[in-house]
Amino acid sequence: QNGLSSDFVQSLCLLPNGKLLAGTADGLDMIDVSNNYAVTTAIHKKFNFSSKINQIKISENNLLWMATDDGIINLQIDQLENDKISPAPVYITGVKIKGIDTDNGLPAANTFKYNQNSISFWFASPAYVNENNVLYSWMLQGSTDTAWSEPAHSNTAGFTDINPGKYVFNVKTIDGANGKTISKTAYTFLVEKPLWQKYWFIAL
Repeated sequence: QNGLSSDFVQSLCLLPNGKLLAGTADGLDMIDVSNNYAVTTAIHKKFNFSSKINQIKISENNLLWMATDDGIINLQIDQLENDKISPAPVYITGVKIKGIDTDNGLPAANTFKYNQNSISFWFASPAYVNENNVLYSWMLQGSTDTAWSEPAHSNTAGFTDINPGKYVFNVKTIDGANGKTISKTAYTFLVEKPLWQKYWFIAL
């Protein structure tokens, strides 16, 4: 049909608002059934992805899932026709202290003993439109090296033999297609001094 991103339609999905999604060999289009089947929105252009859409499903939490040749893409249904698209957040999903997982992701207590100074962080941006395009960059504020890491697909960062002091672990997501920062988050923590370095001990 005229207006579709491709003549080869792979999958169709009816939205709750009565409009039709067509997954094609080159992207995703929205069709207004009530308006003579006119193509109203090229979803793939709006969200900056171009993939062969093999299958489309809607989950109970109002998410649109697409299986593509480049991986899984998910979108909030209410954003399909929304001109203002909120950037997908990045989350710190886990912390390991000396190789041991902490309970429930980030520890509620962010003060660590002097011998808990080997710390690894895991992070993710699961709501990003195409996770294959997202890159991560991180930086540990308070350390001797405060430069941002080179953007990469790796979603973990580790630090060993951290000196006592206050630190802020920063991580951001970057769009691999245009190099722009999408979202940022941070986690502040303290590594305590050992007993023999505390002022009241030295004063004894």
